[in-house]
This record gives sequence, C-alpha cells and structure tokens, in this order.
Amino acid sequence: YISSFGERMSVRCIADFFTRAGVPARAFDVWDLGFITDERFGNARPLPGYEAAMRDAFATRIPEGVIPVITGFIGKTRAGEITTVGRNGSDLTATLVGAALEAREVQIWTDTDGVMTADPSVVEGARNIPAMHFDEAAELAYFGSRMLHPSTLLPAIANNIPVRVLNTNRPAHPGTVIEDRVEPGGNIVTSIAYKERQTVLTIHSVRMFGQSGYLARVYNLLGEHGVVVDMIATSEVSVSLTTNTREALERALPALRELGRCEVEEGKTILVVVGHGLHDAKGMGARILGAMAAASVNVEMVSYAKHSINFSMLIADADIGRAVPVLHRELFSSTRG
Repeated sequence: YISSFGERMSVRCIADFFTRAGVPARAFDVWDLGFITDERFGNARPLPGYEAAMRDAFATRIPEGVIPVITGFIGKTRAGEITTVGRNGSDLTATLVGAALEAREVQIWTDTDGVMTADPSVVEGARNIPAMHFDEAAELAYFGSRMLHPSTLLPAIANNIPVRVLNTNRPAHPGTVIEDRVEPGGNIVTSIAYKERQTVLTIHSVRMFGQSGYLARVYNLLGEHGVVVDMIATSEVSVSLTTNTREALERALPALRELGRCEVEEGKTILVVVGHGLHDAKGMGARILGAMAAASVNVEMVSYAKHSINFSMLIADADIGRAVPVLHRELFSSTRG
C-alpha cells in the first residue's frame, strides 16, 4: 500500500503539469482502467481477460482529446488490495498496457541512448545499437543488461509489438528499436552483458560415469527447492552449475549431498556475448577466449549451445572491470568484424 504512493502522486503531478501547459490530461490509477491482478504481492500479473477490460475502459472512461497518465508498477486485486508487479514494474506495465491496446509501438524512456553495446559505466567506448531482435534483447535483459527487465519484453514478443528504448535527456536521439524483424547489421556481435554475484555449485561423483538419469535427479532436486540455474557444464564425474538463488540452494544441499560431494563458491559473474551472427562466424570462440586471456582473466566455465545466440563465460566478480573493456575492444573495434 505505502509503495504505491510514489506512482500515484507522480501521475497526478504530471497530468496537472500537462493541463497547465495547455495539453489536457487526466491521471488514472491503472486498476481504474481494468488492470486487475492476481495476489502474488511483489510479483503480481494481470488476470486473464484484462486486455478486453482495458480496451473497454479506454473507450468509455477517457474523454476525447484527453491524454491519460497512468500508474505503472502497481495493480489491485479483485478484493481491492494493492499489489506491485516487481522490479522495473513500470516498464512491464507499459508493455502489458501496450499489448492490451494493440499499440503500434511501446516506448521505454531511460537515461542512455537506447540499448548499448556494453555497460557504459564500464566501457567508455560503448555505443548505441540502432536495432535488435527480440531474442537478443531477451538474452541481454536476462543476463544483466540495465536497460530492460526480462519480463518487460514478454507481452511485446507475444503480440509482436516493437519496443523502442529512448533517452530522456536526448529526446531527438532515435534510440534502439527491438522487434521481430531486424536487417542484419555489420557486426557479428550485438552486445555484451554480465550478471554478477552468482553462486557456483559443483557436484563430484563417480556414480555419474556412464549412468543415465543422474542429471535428471539433480535437476529434480533443484526444482523441488526452487533453485534457478543459469549455466551448467558437465564432465564424466562432475557437474557445475550457477545460480543466484543462494537461499534456495542452501535448502537443497542436504539432498544434493546424497548424490555426491558438493562444493559451493560465491563471487562469480556470468559474462555473455550476444548476437545472431555468432553461430555462423568461424573462430568466434577463439576470439572471445583470446580476449579473456589478453585481459589476464581466468574463464572458469563456458556455455554455448549449437546455433545459440549467446556465448556465456563464468569469471570472478573482481575481473569484470578488466574483462569487459578488452572484450568490447576485440569485438567492436572498427577494424574487426
């Protein structure tokens, strides 16, 4: 309830500002326009059928010529309890509303020139990506890009609505458009992202050797305890995986120790290189790992599936500031592919 007041006060201030400037506007709490959610407080989602309710509300409740200024981040249950939709909730609300209204485009306004080739706080030469595919943006969002939260893209992807990321401080800049059809660009790689503060679990057991079903048992235990796995690598007698759900992992460890000797390490980062050109370019793995060697960074795990658009590596948190600039220079230098 208290968390809702920032959004609710903001829309009223903005609507009043627009009206005083000669642009008729009205503030709305989103639930007054049909956005009713489930009861997952902190991670709520609109109930099935909200789209039709919102279309009807927009058609009947908003006077012609008036700009609606709508709250994001919050919702309300059928019982009238206020909910929140989680991290980056205003962006998610925007795409959910855009999907309900069958919008031509959803715009997300931030403080950078759209999605960048790397985190500009780490890489001085990071530059704007004019256009990118939905699945590239989803990979980057999941693996730590600060521009978008993964959930933000799902309504847009499901309804094939382009999402444009723009800079509030430079409104004339075209930003980045994220959509289903993107013409191939000049670079093999689209962007670099990273996800810090990961925990690594390694299970050692000779019982893995030549046995079927061992990994299934591991995954079943992880699933039962709510452990979310990001990366996994296996050998004949060990399996390593990463997670950022440390508390859930602690609950799972007693059962996992029955499958083998368990080692847990913290302070790791998943560093990812994303791009549709990865699976067709010869020697990209060598270039990526070579850049890590040049930066004196130890790569502890590697994950790359056939035809994947994501090359993932595990490194120490402390190495991010050294690894990302060198990798960006290798992959985005004007003299390289």
